[in-house]
Amino acid sequence: MNNQKYPDVIVVVITSIKHKDDKYSIPLLDQDLEYGVLPEKSFIKIHKLFTISKQKIIKKFSKIRDEKFIEVHNILTELFKIK
Repeated sequence: MNNQKYPDVIVVVITSIKHKDDKYSIPLLDQDLEYGVLPEKSFIKIHKLFTISKQKIIKKFSKIRDEKFIEVHNILTELFKIK
């Protein structure tokens, strides 16, 4: 997916806190990253979305692997499914 033409990006919260019975948070491990390491055990809180201007991003410290991106995408699809 290419977001080069937009000034903002959508991001999710990454935290070290896992809440009980939170089906929209998934573990994020070092092996889920293309490069870099996590300072501690982490979770992607898929239901915590926000936008940020690309100009505010100072440094990219890592990138998730395609497999983890697909997992996040699938959960987002489920989360926003209108019934």
